[in-house]
Amino acid sequence: MELHAIQVREIVDFDEFCRVKGRSGEVFTVYTDADELEEEMLRIALEDKTVINEFINAVREFAEIDLPVDKAPELYGPIDGIKFLLKFYPCLRLLRK
Repeated sequence: MELHAIQVREIVDFDEFCRVKGRSGEVFTVYTDADELEEEMLRIALEDKTVINEFINAVREFAEIDLPVDKAPELYGPIDGIKFLLKFYPCLRLLRK
């Protein structure tokens, strides 16, 4: 039985995930767009450019993963699990860091 409950809901895609205010009053905005997030992170910590670029590249790779949402995880069988692992395997190296 499918409810299609999501079809009656409005999806809101925010530009900002959150804002963090530091002790000195400076505000760091966590953007939902990787390019904007990278720019914001570099604005605050340009000296960490190498690590920031590595992080943002990982974010972009994860964004490309097409997660299966066609059925609930408890309904997955062994074949579904294997398909997921094969699709997700290239990103495992990113999780090791």
